[in-house]
Amino acid sequence: MWARTSASTPPAPPTAPRYRSGTATAAATRSGPRSEDSPRVYRAWTSPSLDGAWTQIANPFAGLTNVTFPNGQWTNDVSHGELIRTGYDQTMEIDPCDLRLLYQGVDPGSTNVPYSQLPYQLGLLTQTNPC
Repeated sequence: MWARTSASTPPAPPTAPRYRSGTATAAATRSGPRSEDSPRVYRAWTSPSLDGAWTQIANPFAGLTNVTFPNGQWTNDVSHGELIRTGYDQTMEIDPCDLRLLYQGVDPGSTNVPYSQLPYQLGLLTQTNPC
């Protein structure tokens, strides 16, 4: 889940939420454009510091190619989410050995529905290969 896949170009998007782990490593995540395997996916980058060079990891970080649904697949999307933090303050610290991503998905059978009326639901991704 955290395997390095490419060099540090391009940098992490400036609008992506930036997190830090206790090991002085920073992480950024962002819901990405549609791809062949999933309408929406999550991408992620790491850096030795918030102002350092960013390296994209596991492309996608979360999408149909690396997400399983124990109770049956209910969405094709991994969209608009947030990593669960270790605390509740502004430091946005995460535990890289216990990654969890709260995200929204939508029933793929929802067609011909205005965007504002799509039946989004929340899902929780949990890391299956902890440190």
